[in-house]
Amino acid sequence: MNDVTRGEGRTILFVSHNMTVKELCSKGILLNQGQIDYQGNILNTIIEYQKSSARDSSYTYNGNLDEAIGNENIRIKEFSASPVKGDLIDIDSGVRVKLVFQNYCPDITLDTTFELKNYEELVIFHVGKLITQNNDSKVGEYTVEFDIPAGLLNAGNYYFKLYFGKDQRILLFGIDEFIGFEVENVKVGTVMYVYPGVTRPIFEYKVQTP
Repeated sequence: MNDVTRGEGRTILFVSHNMTVKELCSKGILLNQGQIDYQGNILNTIIEYQKSSARDSSYTYNGNLDEAIGNENIRIKEFSASPVKGDLIDIDSGVRVKLVFQNYCPDITLDTTFELKNYEELVIFHVGKLITQNNDSKVGEYTVEFDIPAGLLNAGNYYFKLYFGKDQRILLFGIDEFIGFEVENVKVGTVMYVYPGVTRPIFEYKVQTP
């Protein structure tokens, strides 16, 4: 791209849903149904693009709880994925996951399971958290929050399945493909390749030189 635009004052229009445009372009235009939603520098345009997809990466309900996602046991008030660092979810940012729900089942051992998959249906992780123990749950609002470390996820698209259980045996409520999010690529050295693999771990290398 740099070779094409260098030296002759050319302007190249590059159309893509791939966020590698941040390495190729200096300005961006965000289109929605053929109309301009936003235009500005490329990083801000990418951030606006992710915000426009917030319906996929977050769910918030502030109305009558009886109409929130769930059933007579559980009602979900919020479920979101956002960057730990910065404004953009990428390989280096980490992902903060937040769940807020209303529990209607008292005096049980309550648990929640988070399953993350990519769009090739590969399970990245399937982890559970005991919300209460010894049958001491209460009717009310619970919040669960955790961070997916930077480097755990490679560039790509991911989505959550979410389950609530009683005594680690009985399903209270479950939902598939609840929220999804995209992890943007980052440079390694001077290159912007999307490397193979599910993870892009950040190692502390020890290098000995002659």
